[in-house]
Amino acid sequence: MARIIVSTCREPGRRIRSFSKELAASLPDAIRVNRGKYPLGELARISLELGADTLIIVGSRKGNPGRLVIYRIEEDQYYKVPPLIRIRGVKLLREIDEKSPVSVVKSLVVTCSEGMPDEVKEFAESLAGALRLPYVEITSYDEVMNSADILLSLTHRREGHIILKFLNANDLKPAGPLIRVDARRFR
Repeated sequence: MARIIVSTCREPGRRIRSFSKELAASLPDAIRVNRGKYPLGELARISLELGADTLIIVGSRKGNPGRLVIYRIEEDQYYKVPPLIRIRGVKLLREIDEKSPVSVVKSLVVTCSEGMPDEVKEFAESLAGALRLPYVEITSYDEVMNSADILLSLTHRREGHIILKFLNANDLKPAGPLIRVDARRFR
């Protein structure tokens, strides 16, 4: 059974649908559910029926993916868990030349280099906790290669921006969408 459900805001554009499909394909045991006209409570109920305890909603910003909101699903309630992820840009896997997608993702490790700023490390820990995935600070990718199907690598491009890269753990080529997020408002 699935642990994570990925869905969208109501009336998503083509790019949001593509992004949510690629996101679900990059997360372990994730299923994408079409939102339709379901209210959030109904999506939570469907998530429980599918055996999931986490729901990710892809929000919109000017027709593009604009945020990721993560909900914890329990028997009689659902609630947001940090971080609220404000997306500043995405690059879909189909737009990346050299890629190495994984057909079935069973495991994922969230990684961050030891030399990254504290805000990146905090974000990585918060994201790993919200998705209930392992987190490892590394000095080199050699430490975690082949330890999972996918590595979710967090890097720092410039002040206030974090890059999330889904990498194939065997060859370190992109295996999912590249996501640029605003680190200043992740809490």
